[in-house]
Amino acid sequence: MKKEQFNQLVVDYSKLDNQFKELEKLMIKFPYSQPVRMLNVKSCISLDATKFQQRLALAAFYTSDRNGLRSLIEKGKC
Repeated sequence: MKKEQFNQLVVDYSKLDNQFKELEKLMIKFPYSQPVRMLNVKSCISLDATKFQQRLALAAFYTSDRNGLRSLIEKGKC
């Protein structure tokens, strides 16, 4: 994923469904990146519920602001 694509995802969450695989690759490459983990959780909401719960637990572990994560998941804003 290019830097411009990632920046666009941070600004506009509507294209996250198409980027799940790319975010998985980024998460492997940058395992401690809070924005990557948060976007990955947001992208897998519509996928398998068990995968979502696993991703959410890991993102919460790596996130310094869990209220921001909750806001992103519930309202689509961070």
